[in-house]
Amino acid sequence: SGKQIVKDISYEATGNSAKFTLLINWASATDVPLLFETRTIKITTDKNAIIYDFALEFDARYGRVRFGDTKEGGLLSVRVPTSMDVPQGQIINSNGKKCTRKSEERQVWGKRAEWCCYAGKVDGKSAGIAIIDHPNNPIYPTYWHVRSYGLMTANPFGKSHFVFPLFKGTWILEDKKVAIWRYRLVI
Repeated sequence: SGKQIVKDISYEATGNSAKFTLLINWASATDVPLLFETRTIKITTDKNAIIYDFALEFDARYGRVRFGDTKEGGLLSVRVPTSMDVPQGQIINSNGKKCTRKSEERQVWGKRAEWCCYAGKVDGKSAGIAIIDHPNNPIYPTYWHVRSYGLMTANPFGKSHFVFPLFKGTWILEDKKVAIWRYRLVI
């Protein structure tokens, strides 16, 4: 297994927002750098929501990078409180598909959508958490590894698991190229 090594973190805050920038080397298990990432997370709050804007800038400065086809990965994941798991809560996506019973999970799991949302109760109050895919992402709309037990992941790389085994979701970032992936998380 590899690891992400944070090289630097910067932070700034103004009014109802904050921004973090992390400089990260993705490295092999033996610390060989494979990919450089600049991860920017902007957090904005108001009386109804917390909004996280993620920008993941991948820089193949160390050579060509292969993102493998897997349903277990992805670029942004959340786990929701157990009280929001299906069937107490529900999953909804931008295509109007819903999962209100565990038997309906295939309506949303592995499907492409512009956004996906978990809705339910937390401490007796209505709540929701959504991940929104950005239309300029290299693979849009993304596939969703979203499960009735509280997992939601924007996963553009699991095509063989989500669609058909012969369709590979492997994605290549060529040497010296840069790609930016953006997502919005709304709570």
